[in-house]
This record gives sequence, structure tokens and C-alpha cells, in this order.
Amino acid sequence: MNSARFVLGRCARARGIVPLLLAWGCCQTAAGGDELNSLWRANTLHPLRQAASPGIGFSLVYDGKPLGPAPLAGWQVETAADGMETRFRHPSGLTVLRQARAFPESAAIAYTLRLRNDGRVDLPALAAVHAMDLSFEGDLANGSSVVWCGGGGADAKFPPNDFAVTRIVLSPSKDSLTLGAAGGMPSRVRLPFFFVENEARAAGLFVAVGWTGQWQATIRAERGANRLRLQAGIPGIDLRLRPGEEISGPQVLVGCYDGPLGNGTNALRRLIRDRYAPSVGGQRLVAPILYTTWFDIGAELDERLGRVLVDRAAEMGQEIFLVDAGWYKGTPSRPYGDMAATWEAISGSLGNWEEGEDPTRFPSGLRRLAEYVRTKGMHFGLWFEPERCGPQSLLAREHPDWVTYIPGRKWGLVDFGNPAVQDYFCKVFDRYIRDLGIRFVRWDMNHHDQSLLSYWAVRDAPGRRGITQIRHVEGLHRVEDYIRRNHHEVILESCAGGGNRIDLATLQRRHVIWISDQKTDPQITRFHLEGLNQFIPGAGQGVALALAPEAVRQPGFALPDITSQCCFGGAFGLRGRLHEWPPAVRQSVRRNVEVYKTLRRFLSEDFYLLAPQAGTLETWAGWQFHDPRTGEGFVQAFRVRSPRPSTRLSLHGLEPAASYQFTDPYTGQGFEVSGGAATVEGLKFELPPMSSRVWTYRKALPAAPKAGAVK
Repeated sequence: MNSARFVLGRCARARGIVPLLLAWGCCQTAAGGDELNSLWRANTLHPLRQAASPGIGFSLVYDGKPLGPAPLAGWQVETAADGMETRFRHPSGLTVLRQARAFPESAAIAYTLRLRNDGRVDLPALAAVHAMDLSFEGDLANGSSVVWCGGGGADAKFPPNDFAVTRIVLSPSKDSLTLGAAGGMPSRVRLPFFFVENEARAAGLFVAVGWTGQWQATIRAERGANRLRLQAGIPGIDLRLRPGEEISGPQVLVGCYDGPLGNGTNALRRLIRDRYAPSVGGQRLVAPILYTTWFDIGAELDERLGRVLVDRAAEMGQEIFLVDAGWYKGTPSRPYGDMAATWEAISGSLGNWEEGEDPTRFPSGLRRLAEYVRTKGMHFGLWFEPERCGPQSLLAREHPDWVTYIPGRKWGLVDFGNPAVQDYFCKVFDRYIRDLGIRFVRWDMNHHDQSLLSYWAVRDAPGRRGITQIRHVEGLHRVEDYIRRNHHEVILESCAGGGNRIDLATLQRRHVIWISDQKTDPQITRFHLEGLNQFIPGAGQGVALALAPEAVRQPGFALPDITSQCCFGGAFGLRGRLHEWPPAVRQSVRRNVEVYKTLRRFLSEDFYLLAPQAGTLETWAGWQFHDPRTGEGFVQAFRVRSPRPSTRLSLHGLEPAASYQFTDPYTGQGFEVSGGAATVEGLKFELPPMSSRVWTYRKALPAAPKAGAVK
């Protein structure tokens, strides 16, 4: 330990080091630097922040004894001069490092744990490690509710379970709620983001968990103690640390907001945008407009078809051309309509990364295709799935110890907990990014239908349950961090079968999330965006316009604008057989893409859902994206099958006394209305079925004085 960096805590009195403590100005007591409350700062008073109980913010079971969240008796506590880094040392050699970051402007604090064995022998078992264990005193057990969101997937029915927002009231009959991941994928069932709202106090909490694996959170109203308790961690951990061994835990973010849920939504979105989301070349992410070759193409892609698709994608305003799964050596051509054969083809050759592209389908090489993409004014992107491996691939044959198999399951899991694997993939990404001039990487992970927990358990030795998962997640982040550090201009996407890997740690490293593999119903896409935008910024939510090939081939096929416009709340791209789309369809899509380009700058600003996330298509829908700094934004209404020909949508964030100019971005026509009227009376929308209307707005300029008027 660097002695200049830390101040000794409570046990220092027994060692006669009080003068040193006073010199640092950080004398620790039971309410000292080990207390999380002393670090949780806010620029304004918040009732829930004031209600936070004293404690260290975490708990665990060590050698069968529960410890925390009360201060740890008998432990040595050492705190850095700024208070943000604290070490808790047990006489056995266990050290818990808590690293915190305060966000006073958001009344929020983030912290993470690292646990280390500084002794000479194996430690007793660690279990039930709750990286977050916080309590809030008072009448919060009454009137509190939890707002959470479903995770990703490919639910094709309406309304889908994916990204459906749910509110659960904590009542005497249901005084606790447990949320969590499934199969080691952090957002497979539920997002690791949620709100706890107390209507009586007109205030709430937002919580985010950063763990790209299996997580669990419990929100409990402890009515006997008149207390609300929040816990989160990695379930199932039961391991003994070896001498010198260190493990990391989840990152936790918790903050306060006043007023309605929309205020909490935007507090969380802003914090992710400003403090977590990675930049691209030093600039904030602009929603990428991307064409992907997977859907309806897949392993049919070859050099000739690729050039045709490049031409069509450029014609329709795409900015990135992504060559998706199946480009690597050993992948035979298969018709996309035969998905079983296609999946077998693209999966069996996973692991042939060192052999490059398949020469039978790309005889001139991917470099030539990438160069052609750039001549059309687009960037080149490429798909990878590093964590899944075919048993006959080059990687599996040359490094069998790197791959974990489970009886009855064909594909192996590459062990990212192995430093050699991490080094290997750092070099793989380095090579392709540099050789092909890649500017977009889609990192997929398709073990979502086969639990990662089962693979990890194979490598866990007795008394070491959970160590393989921890090492895999750490290794994953090491490679992600390498790409970010060495390739600043590259956009890194998390795909994971569509929306199964969304968590705070991923959002800190990857610019974009491919939110769902369900792309055939635009109303489901809109539903997804209505839900997910209540938790994370829209600029990083990858979606795509979907046109079924059999529909496009029908004589007289026409594309309603609403099909494209349902994608305006995310990073709007295209997929499919663009070369088969009729000219009128391509023209319609291009026009909508050009309008979208004028709107996308608002996607990371404040979001307001103007009508409830509907469980039916018989109701109107609407959303608003608003920049509070400039007073600009856009509002959008949708009518699918509602019997009502008109509706009014009340806007948010406008100054009541100011006038606003509303403009139709398609026609340039518009009107002017006061912020008060747009908020109280709402904007009236009249639309035919299966249509949408977009209005951009900004503060109206003051009228010019008449000639001869005195200023």
C-alpha cells in the first residue's frame, strides 16, 4: 500500500497515530470515511437522501457470519485523503476495497467493491456478497412502488414482454420484490435499472447495477422497522480466495430525484450520457445509421451481392455498412430461409478468426469490399462473436484448453477469464480494425439460449463457486477497454442476440446496444423504444426498419411512413434485401432517413412518454425528446388502429410564457403556440389510421419592430 495515499482509521488510536490523523484532517469515527453517507453528496436537499441510514453500503457473509451494512467492528479502516477510496481490513487477511464516485449535480453516488486475500493461506468462504446494501428510514415502507423494465429478446407478439415497463406497489401483501438476470445475461429477463418511487414524498430513487453477468436485486419494505432496504449483488457466490487473489464485484449507481417519474428518468439518462457513455473520437455519440447484412441475407452474402447492397444502402442514406455473421473462412453459403442450415453454417466456423474471410465467397477479400464501402461515403463495420466457438474451428483445435463444453450442447464457450484468451482477442481486433479500416464493431454473444451459468460452473472447483463468472466478466471488460483505448474512432456495439447484454458496465464501454432481434413489426420496435428510453439514452439504442421479403415482392406493395417513423426514437438503420425493394419504397425510406438525421441530435436529451406504454394498438401513442438547454426538441404521435381520429398530447419542459415555433420537417409548414398552451391544453393531432406525425419545435424569435417604432 502507498502510505502517502491512505489515512488510517479507527484502530489508529490504539496504535498512537492520532497526530497523523489530525494532520490529514480525516479523523475516522463510526460516522467517518467508512460511512457511505459521508460521500453521497447532493447540491440540493432530497428527502430520500436525508432518509438514508448510516452504514458502509455493502454486506457479505464471511466464514458463516453476516457482516455489514453496519460499520465493521474489529476491522482496520483506511481511507484515502479525498474519502472516495476506503479499505476495510480483517485480521484474517481479507481486504475489501470500496471505490466511490459522487455526482452532486444528480444527488447520486456510484461505488464498486474489490475483495482481496492479503494473507498467506486460503481465506474462509465468502458468500452473499451484496455490493449494495442500503436502507432508508421513515415512512418509506408505505406508498413506495418499484418501476422496472423487461429485458431483451425476440418476442414477436404485441404487446411484447421485452422492454415492457411495470410498476409494482410494495404493500403488506407484497412487501418485497426481487429482480435479476437469467442465464448469466444481465438483461435477458429484466434490465438492471429500476426506480423506487414514493408518491407521498413526491420523490424517488434511481438504481443501476453494472455487472455483465448474473445479478440480483431485492427491494424490501421492512414495515416492522419502518424502513426501506435495497440490496444487489451476484447471487450464488461461495468461494475461498487464495493468497494474493483479488476479485471485482458489481458497480452500483444510486441517486435521488424529486417530482414525478419522468424527472427520475431524465436524471438517470443525463447521468449515463454525461458520466458513463463512451465518446467517439472525443465527441459525444451521434446515433449511427447502419445497414446490417444479417437479416434476410445471412450466409447468402458474397462479394457480388455485397456490392449491390452497398449501392442500395448508400442510396438510402446509410452511414455504416455492417458485414454481419458468416464472413469468416469455413462458412458455406446457405439460403437465409433455411435458418437451421444458416445457423449451423455461421456457428460451426466460429473461431476461425486467424484465417480471415471465406475465400470462396469473398475471392477479392473483405478489404476490397471495405474500400468500396468508403467510396460510397459510408464507414465499414464488421461482426464478431468471440465468446462462442465451433468444435472444429482453428481456435478449438489449437487451444482446446480455452474452450468449455457441456454434454449435449454443440458450441463451446471461450474462457475469457484466461489472460491468454484476452491477449489473443486484443490482437484479433487490432488486426481487423487496422487492416480493414473498421469503424463499427458488432460484438455478439449467442449463448443466450444456453445458460452461461452452466458453462461457468464446469470450471468452478469445489469451494470456488462463482470465480469463473467473475473472471469471465473481468476479461470481457479488459478486451473492451483495450479496443476503446487503442481505437478511439471505432463504435463498439453490444448485440448478445438482441438486447440481452445491457447493464451499466456495458454502457460504460460500448456505444450502442442492438436492442432486439425482433425487427418484423414496427409497432413492437416502437414499444421497445417507449420502454427502454425511460432508462437509457436513445442515441445508443440500435433498431432497424424491417420489411418482410414476401411482402415486398407483392405487386403494388406500398410502405406507410409510420413503418420508418416507429424507429425515430433510437439509432435508426436498415436491414434486409435492399436490392429487392421497389424504387418507390427506397425513395420513401430515403426521405424518412433524411428527416431522421435532423432529429437524432435530440435522442440523448430528455425523454417524455406522452401516453402510457400501451398493451393494445387501439390507443394513441406519443413521445417527446427535449433539449432543456436550448428549448428545442421534437414531438411525435402515432395512430395505428385507434377509433379516435384525434388526440391531444401535453408536452413537458417548455417555458409557459415563451412562444414556440412548431414545424413539420417534411413540409416546412408550421404554427406558433405558447409553452403554457402546449403543456396545459396539449397539441392536437388528427391522423388517419396507420400514420404518424412529427413536429420539431424551438423558441420563436421575437417579432421584428415595425418601421419607425421606438426600441
